[in-house]
Amino acid sequence: MKKVIYLMAFVLTTLLSVSCGSDDGGGSTGDPSEPIVGNWKMTGYIFEGTTFPTENEPCDDEFYKFNSNGTGKYTEEYCDEPSEITEFTWEKSGGSIYTVMDEFGVESSSEVAFSNSNKVMTVYAEDSSDYGAVFQRQ
Repeated sequence: MKKVIYLMAFVLTTLLSVSCGSDDGGGSTGDPSEPIVGNWKMTGYIFEGTTFPTENEPCDDEFYKFNSNGTGKYTEEYCDEPSEITEFTWEKSGGSIYTVMDEFGVESSSEVAFSNSNKVMTVYAEDSSDYGAVFQRQ
């Protein structure tokens, strides 16, 4: 089961951690009313259409911070190692699609759904609602 969790964490990291690509000017950022703006902690993953809670050690966590100016940070915390932080930029590409570009030059887009009064965010793997990750607003 832990292998599945790590696989989903990798998929999510690939989807949300991407870097400076071209900007066609078609997206929107800088709007603090965007539901993605805020701090998010990964609490679950979706595998073959079923949602499972994360099974991290108490001191292992993943966090995303989306700022209203279109920037953000992804932080991985580990029990016995220093935290890893990746900076990124983001924009709403249209509808429920968000594009994230990380500091390494990779760009990726994902469908993002919000529920529970925008307190829960679900990020779906590209072209599939059967795989993804679930986040709780912090």
